Amino acid sequence: MAATMTSSSSTDDEENAPDCSNKSKCRHCYMHIASVKHEEVNHFTATRWNTYRTSLQKWLELEGECRDVAANFRHCLEVEFDSIPADAGFHHTCYRRFKPSQRWIDGLHEKDRNKKAAELKADQSILIHIKDKDCVALEVQYHKGCYSQYTRFLTRPAKAIKEQNEPMFDSSYRVFCERIIRQRLLINKEVLRMGQLRKAFIDLVKENEDIDASNYRLDMLKKRLTRDFPQLVFHHHAGVCPPSATSASWFL
Repeated sequence: MAATMTSSSSTDDEENAPDCSNKSKCRHCYMHIASVKHEEVNHFTATRWNTYRTSLQKWLELEGECRDVAANFRHCLEVEFDSIPADAGFHHTCYRRFKPSQRWIDGLHEKDRNKKAAELKADQSILIHIKDKDCVALEVQYHKGCYSQYTRFLTRPAKAIKEQNEPMFDSSYRVFCERIIRQRLLINKEVLRMGQLRKAFIDLVKENEDIDASNYRLDMLKKRLTRDFPQLVFHHHAGVCPPSATSASWFL
């Protein structure tokens, strides 16, 4: 009779216990990427757990989808392998993606620079694809030469403008930057020659300050614009104009 009762009690315990006949069902991926589905959840070894914690620390200092995952498991940074949670596991695909190589990190920084350059240029043709999106997850690609040219202005040192014995027309210059540079060049993507820019500036000085600025030098205007809008680039007509010619065109 006692043996029968023991058997009954054992049966009840089995019915109330979680179904762990497949051990992977008791574990969860601690670095799960949304796109990974229907993959077995594996248990951690001591080496993989330590690698996971190192990756956690790296991603907390970066941006992207993996950074959000790392934030949810920040507490694991303090957990040693002998105290690993019972449900801790990983998908092999997620593990590979979550383990950032130095090349991956460098690529992430490059994509951030590309995004920053596009924002400063107000380049909607680029921003429409990358703004508020994870460029790493999207696997954004680019030519190395194109990237270097597009982001070069971010590292271009700002040159101080030497004091000149001529008026700067600061109030008119601010209006000029808003109306001509931001609106026409950055937003409307117009292409203007430096001579056109200088004339527009002189006209604005006359309109706003009632001063004749016809003697304002083109090279001074160019220096101010290069300092304040480093994302703009000068292009010269080869074989037609010398580098300092007023007919140099202004492109984005």
